[in-house]
Amino acid sequence: MTRWRLLACALAVLAAGSVTASAPQKVTKGTHCPHRIVTAHFVIEFSVPAEMGSEYAGLCEKAYRKLHDLFPLRDGEKVWEEHCYIILFATHGEFLRFAATIHGRTAAHSGGYTSINRKRPLIVLFLHNNDHTLLKQTLIHEMTHVFLGLFRAEGHINTWLHEGFAQYFEFQHKPERSRRGLWLKVVKAMVAQGRTVPLARFWRAQFPPTDAASYAQAWSLVDFMASSKSLRRRTGRFIVRLKEGKSQEQALREAFGASLTEFEAAWKQYVLKSY
Repeated sequence: MTRWRLLACALAVLAAGSVTASAPQKVTKGTHCPHRIVTAHFVIEFSVPAEMGSEYAGLCEKAYRKLHDLFPLRDGEKVWEEHCYIILFATHGEFLRFAATIHGRTAAHSGGYTSINRKRPLIVLFLHNNDHTLLKQTLIHEMTHVFLGLFRAEGHINTWLHEGFAQYFEFQHKPERSRRGLWLKVVKAMVAQGRTVPLARFWRAQFPPTDAASYAQAWSLVDFMASSKSLRRRTGRFIVRLKEGKSQEQALREAFGASLTEFEAAWKQYVLKSY
């Protein structure tokens, strides 16, 4: 895409001569970050402390394996064609300068951004208040969006699925420092008091990041789908059916063998029993 021409130039050095590395490698002067690690599925360029590089690289591959476990690929199939590029800045100022180069002022006010494209997806983030746990959780969250968006085929995925799965995997990294504990209480109270949004409406809703109740409900629905081996192994099939253009109701019946009403009732029973 045209808006990524500058990005291609900025990352050209990364693509040249990439080999698998187990430790940070210094990159050519003039790139945006001083260090780089290449793994089986990722190129991580970073200005966070060099000793953290291998830790972030290991986290990326671990998260990839967990995603692959829930969304299995066919033999020889790739989620993206080359590598997923991850750029981690140590400071907000570095991020702002990079964002201005690529997007002008529009990206400068965000906490990061992601480009989902099959050839070479991109995730750009920065370290906020020296909180590496937060950065790692955000990285997993954004990686989930990329993986889900490209799994099997590019296609539309509703907001609740994108945000539900992104939170589900994010919370697996140090769950005690995530919103998982809070969401358990919020969703259980919502179900017990009859305050959940009916799925027929919720599944089509667009909700902003400030809508905590919707984020909690989205996470809980995904948590339910991943709660047993029987449901887990059908989750990828559900996503594929949606990308084939089938309605959520039809995809649900084909993947899980349940109607929307049956699925909603089973989810609420799971919440009341498990939360």
